[in-house]
Amino acid sequence: MNRKTPPAYVVHRSLIFALVAFVAVMIGFIIVDMVPGLSASVMNAVNGMRQIWQGLGWELF
Repeated sequence: MNRKTPPAYVVHRSLIFALVAFVAVMIGFIIVDMVPGLSASVMNAVNGMRQIWQGLGWELF
């Protein structure tokens, strides 16, 4: 007997994962908006990582 995962289960699992990821991103945006200076700190960290990666010759951004 072939025990394949039903397609409906895969679709529902993917939709639940997408919903959880969307809610997590929205909560992150709310926290960044509530804490003053956090957005600037995150952007400084991203710019620092970008400079490090450029120094290593990587093209990630």
